[in-house]
Amino acid sequence: MKIFSKKHIQWAIFSLLFAGTVVAIFSMFPHSAHFSMHYELNKPWNHELLTAPFDFSIYKSDAELAAEKDSVRGDFSYYIPSPIKGVVQKGEKIIDRGEIVSNQQFDVLNSLAQEYGEQGKGKNNVWVKFGEFLLITGLLFLFALYIYLFRPEFISVKNVLFFILMINLIVGSASLILNYSVQYVNIVPFALLAIIVRIFFDSRTALFVHIITVLIVSLFVETSYLFVLLHIPAGMVAIYSLKELTHRSQLVKGAIFIFINYSLIYLCFTLIDSGSISNLEWEQFKYFFGNAVLLLFAYILIYIFEKIFNYLSDVTLVELSNINNKLLSEYSTKAPGSFQHTMQVSTLAAAVASKIGANTLLARTGALYHDIGKMRHPLNFTENQNGGNNPLNEKPLEEAAQMIIAHVADGVKIAEQNGLPTKVVNFIKSHHAKSVARYFYITAVNNANGAEVDITKFSYQGQLPASKEEAILMMTDAVEAASRSLKMYNEETIGNLVENIINTQIAEHSLKNAPITFRDVEIVKRVLKTKLLNIYHTRISYPTIETKS
Repeated sequence: MKIFSKKHIQWAIFSLLFAGTVVAIFSMFPHSAHFSMHYELNKPWNHELLTAPFDFSIYKSDAELAAEKDSVRGDFSYYIPSPIKGVVQKGEKIIDRGEIVSNQQFDVLNSLAQEYGEQGKGKNNVWVKFGEFLLITGLLFLFALYIYLFRPEFISVKNVLFFILMINLIVGSASLILNYSVQYVNIVPFALLAIIVRIFFDSRTALFVHIITVLIVSLFVETSYLFVLLHIPAGMVAIYSLKELTHRSQLVKGAIFIFINYSLIYLCFTLIDSGSISNLEWEQFKYFFGNAVLLLFAYILIYIFEKIFNYLSDVTLVELSNINNKLLSEYSTKAPGSFQHTMQVSTLAAAVASKIGANTLLARTGALYHDIGKMRHPLNFTENQNGGNNPLNEKPLEEAAQMIIAHVADGVKIAEQNGLPTKVVNFIKSHHAKSVARYFYITAVNNANGAEVDITKFSYQGQLPASKEEAILMMTDAVEAASRSLKMYNEETIGNLVENIINTQIAEHSLKNAPITFRDVEIVKRVLKTKLLNIYHTRISYPTIETKS
């Protein structure tokens, strides 16, 4: 009897990863207290009304101390002037929004910044840290709850590690920048997180993890409200502009849109906050531009994460769907008939996928590789035979069936040798699922004179489709292949063919593991009937010129 099941171990790992992430992010926080408000002498104060948070002394500047010592007459070389020139009491007004920072106020602000760490947060330091820790835990818990309730298919150690790595990467970058200078925080490409998560997962998850990360970082930035207002919309723009990243130019356009987004929001905020465009800090636009430039590195990071976590991006799918690549070129040369069938299936699969909300690019790419195993023995398949010579006619039915069935295992081997992604390999494994090589099985039954025939010797041993795209391929592949055997092409014959094949697959429970509805299946049937009718439409016969004697 097992005390701990695989599921218990998995949840224990998730709990440890969650706790480790909270501790890691908490350790990145700049816990040393500092006066975070920006101010300059003879410039407007752009923050809210500031009152003294505690009693503190006003310190003399180094120049004032030197001048006071020089002014002392006589032999007073041992004289040490007092470093304090005044006291500010708790609750006393220091400066209000819009006031120009005077010399006196500048000295008070400098003194407050000097003592802020010691007195401002020193007494409540433990409680401050405790509050930060609880808030980080709560925000990360909200993200974990979102995954558990709305994206349970994402729950795996690999995916959790990816999310943790991305969040820590962004929070860590922000922490490093803030330790250097609080002014440079806007150069951190926060939208990069939304872009990469969107490429590998979906828009909702990308937006959720982006918002959580921005809220965590907002806990230790100078102006939290402006920070959140700048970076959450930037993530939204990134997701909208890069719904499907298939070309490098899309990333450049996305970066431009994000720069415009930052600039407009900052401009509007400044106008609302101060009522004047003269209070714009033009240096911020440099940071926004740098932020947009750093977003271009998403292309490199996508490639790196793809290899580390064995993910599949649209960029890779576009590369794989290029029929001029080495593997597909070899396929078209060795098995030209099978390749033409593959091209037809890929077109049909893409058309069907777009109608039921599946990944069109994934369906098309998976279809292009589903029959590459036929390269091993192309002449075993009728579409590659010339002159009607079929070598399988000379083989026993069981052996002939196994030679046909073997193209699935051969395809998996070729795919793995060429480093195809797991998602693409799954199309090869599942396109026949556990169906029967019917021609050979029915022939064997007819020749058995009532004797029992072992159906397993005529059955594929693949896996059942586990995604919409794999289910689409199984249906389109079977229908397209069977349509070539029709003697007459019209609405009735094509309609009956589509109905019979797909209904048989449903009856054999081949689609039971795929997240596809009966409504989707009806749409698939309708699209296939329309497309096949267009492909095999009747063509007019051209007249010949009659020669008159």
